[in-house]
Amino acid sequence: MAQLETDAKEKGIDLSVVIDQCYDALSLFGHSNRHINMSRREILKPELKSEYGHLCNPSVPYSK
Repeated sequence: MAQLETDAKEKGIDLSVVIDQCYDALSLFGHSNRHINMSRREILKPELKSEYGHLCNPSVPYSK
């Protein structure tokens, strides 16, 4: 980590800005993943028997 900090300082890069941008990217990936999963549920819902339709509600957590 010390070498990374030294290299960043030499190149004029602010690591705190880079880390903040990485956190933002992770947040966007998480939001995109949830959106894709919810879209898949909506597409799948009409194909399921009515007794399993409740599994497609957004309030039901998804797993791996």
